[in-house]
Amino acid sequence: MSTTDIVRAWKNEDYLMSLNASELSALPQNPAGNIELAYNAADEHLRSISVGVPQTRCCSIVIECSASNCA
Repeated sequence: MSTTDIVRAWKNEDYLMSLNASELSALPQNPAGNIELAYNAADEHLRSISVGVPQTRCCSIVIECSASNCA
């Protein structure tokens, strides 16, 4: 198994699941380990998390006008 295929198997679960038993046995352990995020529908804390998106979308822009920058 090539290094590219190994990394692909570590990163792509669909690809990993497509490997046969022989290929799976040749696959070394991922050095980062396995990561699982357990989600419980009752866990409001997880519902409130958003990555890179502000929770509120409130903003205003104030532009001061002077003779040099306004027509």
